[in-house]
Amino acid sequence: MSLDHTEWLGDQHIQTDYELLMQDLQRNDPDLAARTRLIDPLIAHYHLRLGDESTALSAFQRIVNNQNGRDTADFLFLPVSDASASDPDRRGTHWSLLLVDRRNREGPAAYHYDSFRGQNDEFAAMLAQRLGTRLEPVRMTQQRNDYDCGVFVVDGTRALVRRLARRDRPAVLHLDNLVADREQLQRRLSPAPNSARAGAAAAGPESSTQIADPAEFWHGVGQPGQLPDSWNTATFQQDLPSAAYSPVQSVNPPDAPWEQSLGASIFGTPQFMLPVEDLGGAVPASWQHGNQPVPDDLLPAMSWYELLPSADKPQTSISIHGVPYTATLGPSGRENDIYLFLQGW
Repeated sequence: MSLDHTEWLGDQHIQTDYELLMQDLQRNDPDLAARTRLIDPLIAHYHLRLGDESTALSAFQRIVNNQNGRDTADFLFLPVSDASASDPDRRGTHWSLLLVDRRNREGPAAYHYDSFRGQNDEFAAMLAQRLGTRLEPVRMTQQRNDYDCGVFVVDGTRALVRRLARRDRPAVLHLDNLVADREQLQRRLSPAPNSARAGAAAAGPESSTQIADPAEFWHGVGQPGQLPDSWNTATFQQDLPSAAYSPVQSVNPPDAPWEQSLGASIFGTPQFMLPVEDLGGAVPASWQHGNQPVPDDLLPAMSWYELLPSADKPQTSISIHGVPYTATLGPSGRENDIYLFLQGW
């Protein structure tokens, strides 16, 4: 996947770099990897923030539970978008980052990193509230152009993951020394063989990974995965305010923690009917698998096979080249506002 010098990052750029980071994390610190979730931007926006209660709860449990149904997620990294919930033409102009520290399940803390004067503060607060967390203030380097916000998100994620692996203390939660390195991100996303691991320019103490070998990223990290409880200090462990919104309020009593609602969720059970037909022949030649808006070429085929989501049936299943997808109606409720999500993400 290529990235131009002044191109705004899309959800696929962020998700691809998150996948690369998770691969490195799984190789170098499998314990921390098992407790960390780098969340697809589309999932964070359309399922967790804008989805109805059932959709948000199901998405949350798919995120935090491992294959055995155990909640093992201590750290959630969520890209935040300012895309409109009501206007399908406003697909978003700004990215920021929300880190949720859930090691204290009774009082999780959230930290919002916004590189452009808090433009996404409102949306981050809404997402944090929906996840049952309270926001704590942190500092973030401010961008000097109008196109690097997504670079700050992926590089900020890498800087924070590195600090977690090094067991750094609360004082270094701030990212006010972060240097966003678009050139290094371009190398990581380049389709050329091994270019994602090509040498990086040393842009300063807080630039992305700044390394040529992923092993160097973890150099000096002692006792991987052993994180001090003090990283989430006592001031960040207070009880949640009673007004905090949780998607499970309609399922459990107000004081029931989100984790206890697993039995009431549809996680791990069949959710959709099998698709009638494989629609691989209807997607453009440039099609690449992944979570994304439905391409215009696919809409007529979905309509022909009556697989378009609707207000009465907001989710359907289709198959594209043998890969199962869930088609979800967007926040506008319009027929052309549909998103595809890989099943089993």
